[in-house]
Amino acid sequence: NPYNHPQRLTVNYSWDLPFGKPAGLKGKLVNGWNLSGVTIAQDGIPLTINDSRGGGVYGFGPGSSVVSRAQFCPGMGPANAGTAGGVESRLSGYFNKAAFCATPVIGGDSAATGYGNSPVGAILGPGQFNWDASLAKVTKVGGITEGATLLFRAEFFNAFNHAQFNAPSGNQVDVSKTNFGQITSTSVNPRLIQLALK
Repeated sequence: NPYNHPQRLTVNYSWDLPFGKPAGLKGKLVNGWNLSGVTIAQDGIPLTINDSRGGGVYGFGPGSSVVSRAQFCPGMGPANAGTAGGVESRLSGYFNKAAFCATPVIGGDSAATGYGNSPVGAILGPGQFNWDASLAKVTKVGGITEGATLLFRAEFFNAFNHAQFNAPSGNQVDVSKTNFGQITSTSVNPRLIQLALK
């Protein structure tokens, strides 16, 4: 399944901060605080490496909607498909180009290419580690009714401002293209902060 994340951890939490129950002005300042949020840590999606030059012997090849998988070079396999390092150091080369060769030619015609031998989902795309958090305070204010409250919320999306990237797609997973293995977009926004008062 191209949308499967093999490992995924989601943590939802809500914590009423334990500042005690002082009275008076100090109580108005320290009572009623809550920290809550959602944290997601997950693997990337499985990626299939293609080679649009393959399949010529079967009537497919360049320009066809049927795309061959890529051909691993001798001695190479899925363990060699990715480059080393963190995602940020691999933005212009997520895949190891040296692990892939041209699809095999069947017969004497160089356009009669077969299909590549790489499997479906040979490598996982970039994972995600995201923190969305909210800090809220409820204060009893009285006024029209005794139970009237004032609610303040500060919401932080991608709270730690981690850069998180989409998986290569389209031409970026086609070994025959010049932008093979390039990552050009992010999967979540930079940190966003939203304040609310009601």
